[in-house]
Amino acid sequence: MTDLTVDHKAIARRLLRMEGLPLEGIDPLARLLRTAHPLQLRAGAVLVNEGEEARDLLFVARGSIQVHVKDASGQRSDLTILRAPFLLGHIAIIDAGKRSATCEMATDGLVLALPRTRVQALVTSTDRGAEVLRDLMLSGMFRQLDQATERLRVFLRAHPEVHVELADPDHP
Repeated sequence: MTDLTVDHKAIARRLLRMEGLPLEGIDPLARLLRTAHPLQLRAGAVLVNEGEEARDLLFVARGSIQVHVKDASGQRSDLTILRAPFLLGHIAIIDAGKRSATCEMATDGLVLALPRTRVQALVTSTDRGAEVLRDLMLSGMFRQLDQATERLRVFLRAHPEVHVELADPDHP
C-alpha cells in the first residue's frame, strides 16, 4: 500500500456533493485540502481513540472506518461503518473536546489530517476555502443531529414504556 496520490479536487467535489453544498466551492476547498497531511493507513489501524483529545480534523478520502464505543460495562459496542468521503472529528475540534468514539480503519485508506491550530485559524478566516470548510462542518453537524434525533424518535416509538421529560435548566 504505497499509493499516496491525492486528487484534492476530486475529494473536494465528493465532500461537497455528499453534503449537498454548491460545487463552486471545489477549487477553494481543494486548495485547503492540499495543506493537510496525508496518512496512508492499513485496515485495523486506529485513527482516533474514544476519550482522547482531538488534535486533527480528518478528511477520510479513501476507505472505510469502523466506529465503536465502550458501553457501561466496558465492552466494545460497534456503532457503524462509514465509507469515504467524509469529515471526521469536526465537533470535537470545534468544541476543543474529547473524541466521542474510537474509529479504526475497516479497510485500507487515505486520510488527510488538518491540525486543530490550523482549523481554529480557519474558523475566523475570510478566505473562501475557510468559508467552504465552515459550511461543510456545519452541514455535517446538522446531518448528525438530524440522524440522532431520528434514531431517538424510532427508539421511543418502539419503547412506549420509556418516558422522557426534558428539563429546563433555567426553570428547575
